[in-house]
Amino acid sequence: RGPRRGVVSSVEVIDNPVSTVMINGKPRVRLDPDAMRECAAALGVPKRTRVYLEEGGVEFGFSAQTAFVQGYNFGLWRGILAAQEFDVAVVKPQAWKAALGLKFKGSTKDDSIAMAKMLFPEIVHELSRKRDHGRAESLLIAAYGHVANGAAAAEDDDALCARVRDVLADRGLVREEGAPLPYFGPYFGMTGEELKKELKARALKVSGTKSELILRLEDDDAARTSRQAKSATA
Repeated sequence: RGPRRGVVSSVEVIDNPVSTVMINGKPRVRLDPDAMRECAAALGVPKRTRVYLEEGGVEFGFSAQTAFVQGYNFGLWRGILAAQEFDVAVVKPQAWKAALGLKFKGSTKDDSIAMAKMLFPEIVHELSRKRDHGRAESLLIAAYGHVANGAAAAEDDDALCARVRDVLADRGLVREEGAPLPYFGPYFGMTGEELKKELKARALKVSGTKSELILRLEDDDAARTSRQAKSATA
């Protein structure tokens, strides 16, 4: 929360409202729909506020029950938020993790907690346990959503966007002062195939990771701009 968009005065994390229910004769902890509805209504934010909801995929080794519960939880939250007339934007974990530099081999939940503490020092006291990675990742999704929702295209960074830039720069993911944030620049939202198609149209190399493809396009953009400037002054 803050006095205007991008200014952080306070940060609040609310754990999922749950209750214990009997399933096949065994007590299970599950989301509580009534408490979820009350929680969403109590936020006190205007209708049509953009909210970001992660859609996790089914991973290898998931049981049928685990896959069902994960899909059920996602659908339940989406319905609750839509009923409150929020503008729900669905985010894939691969997207926000790649954008924040957390999609690398060996990345752990501790990395998410560490980054959330850097981005939101106001709430470090609620991110002190390993089990707080869920809180941390919800904060990171919020930061990702803020930047993705037009903040990265603004002429000047707002306070939250500047925090994201500083953290990414600290991780070596911002090449130079004022450069587009990785995955938030002009090619934000493009799939790997779309990036390759654009590279092919420019007769550029099309192999590599998604971040390498974006970097190659940005380098080509910079080279074209430089050539145009030289031509204009010649």
